[in-house]
Amino acid sequence: MNKTATRFADCLQAKMFPMHIIKVKEDGNDTVFAFGQKIKDNEVTIIIDFDEDSKCVDLTILDLVKLSGNCDKKKVYEKLNEINSSYRFPKFHVNEENSIISQITIPYESEVSGEMVFDMLRSMMTFCHNVVDDLNKYR
Repeated sequence: MNKTATRFADCLQAKMFPMHIIKVKEDGNDTVFAFGQKIKDNEVTIIIDFDEDSKCVDLTILDLVKLSGNCDKKKVYEKLNEINSSYRFPKFHVNEENSIISQITIPYESEVSGEMVFDMLRSMMTFCHNVVDDLNKYR
């Protein structure tokens, strides 16, 4: 596990945060964690990619809202544009699986603390919690 991922895992353990890692993938200086979590009534997967070669941490919340095939995409995109203009980060969009996801990248020069990644994740989850009811209308 790379240094940034180790600091984050240590932070989770120190805070006794109830987020159980369901998958860890390691490849050189790249470590990816996957977590199952609930945001309101929506089951989501949180992916955290610690890439020390690119000096960034990518946080992604998958399946915030799974859209039906007959939803009004124009209205969905209008709502996402409204949300994205309200928040500097994270950003929300529709992925290839017709699901609304949320993403943020934390770039860094020399290192990033586990505490900072934890705080960004907590903030991101709060933003998602704040908008999920509005987005659920487009299922």
